Amino acid sequence: MSRAKGKNKANSETSESSSSDGGMGTLQTTAVDLEQSFSPIQDPPQTPYMVIPAPLEPSAISSVQSQLHYQNFTLFKYFVSSTSITLAVSNHEDTKHLWSQVVPTLSQAHPFLFHSILAVTTAHVAKRFKGVDSAKERLLEHLKGIHFAEALKLLALQLEEGVHEINCHSTFVGNCMCVMYLLSQRPEASSRRTLDISWALHLRRTCLALPGILPLVREGPIGLLIQQHPPIPPCGRSPSRNIQSMFQKLHSLCIDFDILGPDASEEMNDVKVASAYYTTLYQLRKLWATLEECLVFWVHVDQPSVFASGRHPGTLHMEIIHFVLHSPSLFWDMLQKKSPRALIIYSYFTLVWEGLDLALSKLEGRDDRGGKWWTEGRAAMDIQGILDDLDLMAKSAEDLRNWRDWVTAASNVLGLMKREWWLVDDMYASPGSASTSDIQAATPGYLLV
Repeated sequence: MSRAKGKNKANSETSESSSSDGGMGTLQTTAVDLEQSFSPIQDPPQTPYMVIPAPLEPSAISSVQSQLHYQNFTLFKYFVSSTSITLAVSNHEDTKHLWSQVVPTLSQAHPFLFHSILAVTTAHVAKRFKGVDSAKERLLEHLKGIHFAEALKLLALQLEEGVHEINCHSTFVGNCMCVMYLLSQRPEASSRRTLDISWALHLRRTCLALPGILPLVREGPIGLLIQQHPPIPPCGRSPSRNIQSMFQKLHSLCIDFDILGPDASEEMNDVKVASAYYTTLYQLRKLWATLEECLVFWVHVDQPSVFASGRHPGTLHMEIIHFVLHSPSLFWDMLQKKSPRALIIYSYFTLVWEGLDLALSKLEGRDDRGGKWWTEGRAAMDIQGILDDLDLMAKSAEDLRNWRDWVTAASNVLGLMKREWWLVDDMYASPGSASTSDIQAATPGYLLV
């Protein structure tokens, strides 16, 4: 009975997609404006944008084109040919096919997924025009906000009406794209920053609202997104000296209640809060174990063909999501309250984005240390936001200096990761890598102070 209802719903959604898109007609630019927005910048040779799966069959694109404004059709085509490949965290053809073929096909019957595609694509193009053409940049910034707002409205409606075996696949992958969209957002450098965790809060809220669909998704057309990506790091070896030193110091946040000063110690009198911090650090250590296992793999593999078959970035990406979903709710509550202890712990979590970015750049065989447009620079932005939040929370210069020392140490670790100097143990370091003394000399306070 539910399946029949779902099919009727899917059919109605097809017509809704057309009407939803048509309702934005007053916001469209001319065909000339849009065509120019996609033509001036060409990707350099040998980038992943130049090696993409074949697009949708012409007949499939034609059926979509008949229902869309020229602008949205152009964005849709750009997703198929370029943006889709940037969302994959694996270099495997089946993953590329999922993003460039399966997802666009699903969107034809599901308006939420359709607008998620347009939002992510516009954000991708806007990032490429940032600082290049201010007029087109403003236009694209405006458009991406419109499509994302529409996607969120349709997501809320879909959750209210119910997610079932017909629409669960489009709902899941569309929600993944909403998270990527939120991750990609970067504030203007001139504006005062604050830590943005909207992507994590959105992920936690929506996953709680999607109970019981994972078995259906796993067996469906997008199941590859939630499968474990072999080779899976065994985490069976001892952590490096850096990891041991870092977490020994971080655990003192849960043992020494006064380590951040009297104003930050009161929260630790609540056993539930103290336990939440301890559990979060336990989860974070597991995440860093996966990260370091992956770093060892990337540092020692010097054959591009091995990168093509390695799925370590996918493994690390899954562990990041696992951390967000399984760390205690109280930790996220304290983070929203700008607790210095929570902010400091988060500064060491966000460093993992740099590790993922490095992994993706290695996977794609790039030497510019650039990974994906939606992860690149995320860790640095978060750390600056945390420092600005601490500036606002501190009641004394002494407290501020103490808190900033912790986050500055995290920033130093970020610098080491960018230089691929994090692995300094003799048994893990690559040939010719810097020694511990070299790193200490180059980056004072390279670990926690």
